[in-house]
Amino acid sequence: MFLIKCALLLICAVVCLAYKKWRPLWPLAAILLVIQLSFKASELIRASGWWQPLFGWAGFFSGVAGNVFVKMIGILPVAGVLLLIKKSPKRAFLAPGSLNVKADTIPWLGIKGGRVPWGRLSWISGLCIMAGTVILAIVTRIGVKAAPAYARLLVNIPLILLLAVVNSFCEGLVFRSAILSPLKGNFGKTFVLLMPALFFGIAHYEGIPGGLLGAAMSAVLGYYMSLGMYETEGFLSGWIIHALQDVAIFSTLALLG
Repeated sequence: MFLIKCALLLICAVVCLAYKKWRPLWPLAAILLVIQLSFKASELIRASGWWQPLFGWAGFFSGVAGNVFVKMIGILPVAGVLLLIKKSPKRAFLAPGSLNVKADTIPWLGIKGGRVPWGRLSWISGLCIMAGTVILAIVTRIGVKAAPAYARLLVNIPLILLLAVVNSFCEGLVFRSAILSPLKGNFGKTFVLLMPALFFGIAHYEGIPGGLLGAAMSAVLGYYMSLGMYETEGFLSGWIIHALQDVAIFSTLALLG
């Protein structure tokens, strides 16, 4: 299946590059191919006998740490190809962007355009999403009967923060920057934002919370984070929101896992 996916993406990239009408899509196909190869390389590293023992120091989070830090290796070729194609960190969504930019109207959140800067909106919405994630994770995945391990949570707070920051940055690059970058400027805003939302939702079908509900909520969150990145022209707004959500997820794992 892996080879079939790679072959199809390679064919798509070549065909799109060859036909002028489809040419705007070739960078997306090329980047998706690189992502597939990076995922496979990360999978092989995780399956090796030497990788996981490196994270014995993480204790309860040793497995999570191994999975998170291997993503740092996987994003390097993706970032490299993005810069090669877009020729600047800003166009590749690898620059922080400006959090002083005020959000356009977001009807489904009751936000009127030109009033709230994305810096404030990112932190407020991130904290709200953080609280909602904890509640939803307890109800849908972990269950309310588990005895809370407060000591384990407290002792792991520094590690939880580190894992949240690293994981959110890596996933933001793969699921948002890598999708937004080749599409923005070639397609309408709605289509550009729906694509990373779709990828983010599918990728989190088995996450916390998972299933169809978790995937749907991840897709909505992916759309919202992509919206912030689109309007601020950088990754920082999405990173703040995503990192706060990951803090909630890893904290819940420590508390009730």
